[in-house]
Amino acid sequence: MSGYAQESWGRRAAAWIISTVIHALIVVLLASLVLAVVRQPPLEAVVRFEPVGRHDDPSADTSGGSAPRFETTSNTSSSPSVTPLPAPSVDAALGSTPAPDQSVVPTDSKVTDPALALLTELTEELAAEHTGQGDNPLIDGASEGFQQMVGGIRGKGLDVVFVIDATNSMEGVIAQAKERANDIIGVITGVLAKDGKPPHNIRFGVVAYKDYGDEYGIAAAKAIALTNDFDAVRDFIDQIIVGGGGDTPEPINEALKAAASRQMGWTRKARSIIVLIGDSPVHPGGRRDAVNQARGFVRSYLGTVNVIDVGTGHEAVLQDFDDIAAAGQGTASLLASEDVFWEDLVVSVFGKRFERDVRLIVERYAKYR
Repeated sequence: MSGYAQESWGRRAAAWIISTVIHALIVVLLASLVLAVVRQPPLEAVVRFEPVGRHDDPSADTSGGSAPRFETTSNTSSSPSVTPLPAPSVDAALGSTPAPDQSVVPTDSKVTDPALALLTELTEELAAEHTGQGDNPLIDGASEGFQQMVGGIRGKGLDVVFVIDATNSMEGVIAQAKERANDIIGVITGVLAKDGKPPHNIRFGVVAYKDYGDEYGIAAAKAIALTNDFDAVRDFIDQIIVGGGGDTPEPINEALKAAASRQMGWTRKARSIIVLIGDSPVHPGGRRDAVNQARGFVRSYLGTVNVIDVGTGHEAVLQDFDDIAAAGQGTASLLASEDVFWEDLVVSVFGKRFERDVRLIVERYAKYR
């Protein structure tokens, strides 16, 4: 073969190889795009943990740390106009990230938390009038069943996540949640106090949700994981700004998905409660998912889902809320007025069957606060 022929054959071979490689890359790229569109990823969470300094640990960083916060990024059939972006896996996101803070709430004289300081002052005031045989004057006169429940929770602990609608229609309720956060925390911790000492095993978490397309992103929810850093919980509530929610239904299924996620920090040891607070039904495409999330929470953590319907204009609890509460083995109630919202919230934590006991305690608390 002549030199010219060899050179020509070499050029054709090189061109063929380059063409094959280019076409192969195009096929791989197209296949990847098809898989990304067709395959719907499961719920995944990207968790941004920030340290929560232990008040009783001198080696801990207490310089402005906050509780673990996370945002969920998930697919939903209720928002076809939004194309979800792939998110890193939960395990990869966590990596060596520390778990949510499990430190105990201090019980010494250095306590500066407003709710706990108020509890100490209240207990001292009530002690002068204490005629009962129990270890907590705040719950004097409460029923035997309530007293037994309190004793059980003291041993196991209490984890409560508030799931709050943060759309425009909830402005009055959100304002009261911010104003009465200390009272809500104070009564709950006060009920479980023993011999004037605040309990060490109570944690709170919060999920705020808006509608698809609002500023909370694809999952329509933002959250703070369970923590006993009450300052962090109050800060999160204070930072909720109402907005959005132009149409009536809301993606409550996404909010419950975030609340019931393992990323929230649930355990099967403590009494686990989700309190859903809203005024609008679920998007039709998410109703079954919302019920399944409530049912799954009961199955996974032996938990309870209670619902407070704060909506105006309807005389009965919305059917969606009834269905969620039934699946969560809890109760659904209709808020009588915004003025008693914080009281209804406390009632929902301890259970509707103990409403009389809780109202008695709230009245006593309000008198001395």
